[in-house]
Amino acid sequence: MKLPRAIRDSTQIVRATLILVASDSVRGVPSDSFVLFVHPAAVDLGAKSSILRDPFLAPDSAVIHVGFTDTVRIEITNILRRWQADTSLPRSLVLHQGSDFPFEGVTLAEARFFSSRAALRRPTLRLTYVPRLTFAP
Repeated sequence: MKLPRAIRDSTQIVRATLILVASDSVRGVPSDSFVLFVHPAAVDLGAKSSILRDPFLAPDSAVIHVGFTDTVRIEITNILRRWQADTSLPRSLVLHQGSDFPFEGVTLAEARFFSSRAALRRPTLRLTYVPRLTFAP
């Protein structure tokens, strides 16, 4: 994701929402659900990008239920604030399917979203920002 330099350098990000449009209903066992985690990428290698494991930056997430066909909105404000602070990090996100419980078995649920190639339904980022305040000494 490319953030314009004017936003990155001279604003304070108040809220950032990743919007994903489902291309089909979520498949899986009825009444099942899973958590969709959003992590910043440590290195941008396309489909084989690794997740940045940072103890101070918890992954953002949304709970998705089987049969769900609506748009998924995930708050990623902390990730974008981290990108503002450290310009050496790649501007890539990794979506990871997990469960509510760390020791739970696998889920058969599957969610599919439109890619960036779909002009009208591509993933979007909604930003709310304000000018950065500077105080004179």
